[in-house]
Amino acid sequence: QSASSERKKTATDQEGVFAHALPAELEEELTAAIAPELVEGVESSLATTRADLGWDELRQSEDKANAVKQTMADLTEFAGPPVGCDQPFCRGSTIVSEEFADDEFGDDDSAALDEEGGESPDHRAQAVYEANGLDFSAMQGETERFLRAMRLRPHEVGSRNFSKWRGRTLWNQCFYLSLAHAYLGQIASTRRVRGLARRMRRAIEAVVLEKHPSWAAGLQASTSGTGKAMVFADFLPMAMRSEDIPTERNLLAKFVVCIMDSVNGHVEVYIGPAYKECEERAEQVRNTLLLWYTPAHYQALVRDDDEGTKLDLTYDEFKQLLVEHGVAFLETIE
Repeated sequence: QSASSERKKTATDQEGVFAHALPAELEEELTAAIAPELVEGVESSLATTRADLGWDELRQSEDKANAVKQTMADLTEFAGPPVGCDQPFCRGSTIVSEEFADDEFGDDDSAALDEEGGESPDHRAQAVYEANGLDFSAMQGETERFLRAMRLRPHEVGSRNFSKWRGRTLWNQCFYLSLAHAYLGQIASTRRVRGLARRMRRAIEAVVLEKHPSWAAGLQASTSGTGKAMVFADFLPMAMRSEDIPTERNLLAKFVVCIMDSVNGHVEVYIGPAYKECEERAEQVRNTLLLWYTPAHYQALVRDDDEGTKLDLTYDEFKQLLVEHGVAFLETIE
């Protein structure tokens, strides 16, 4: 999982990984194999957000800053009041994008082939492994056994969402859908998860559009192979620390997002600056979001029970669990 943004990371003293470590050359080959899918997904999502917000019509920097504030306010309102109210997942305002029934569009197929009719990123990754004499299925089985030992399992939320206009399909949205499910938990309906994921996308990507309008060049470099492939997780640090939004009004600033990387076998952690200000344990648990990453795809991580319930741990408690299992984790703190 490559990153184009600069990150300041703090590693644990633990050197262990929960999956077989890949040689550097193989990791580079694997990244190159899935980079087109990563770049296409980021480009498409940013283009949709630009259109949704009418970004090109916002000529003044103040207008763009106000648009960023509005997307975050919409996200915070929809997410509902803090833990402790009588309805912990009560609904915020409803806009036109919520008026259609999601089941009109059928089931999501997260394993669909790409637009060119080629193999999925997972299949391309498997081909890279096998070309280098490695058993992809066996190595993925190793990571699954580790998850079972931690009493966790991936929960598939899909890759498809819908924009505010009826029938406008958004692909490559697994990151935002997984974030939304990880936050809301198993009691939330599919429709509500999709609604929150849409607002997360707009809030996060509005910050990206404002702060890095030149990133289109970076995407072109990724496509040509002259730059690193961008992933959606690269957007989290800047959205968590948006200068336009005070931390007390920035829901994302109160999150800790932990991404367990099935390829590299470590955990990447994105810590919002206001998470430590969450005084209630219940709020800390709710704001600790666990994701699972496979080549070019994200899933929510849930408890390995029949209901797929949310893990009842704060970040500090989850971090201790990682230490007990000897797993390295990298904390993005700026």
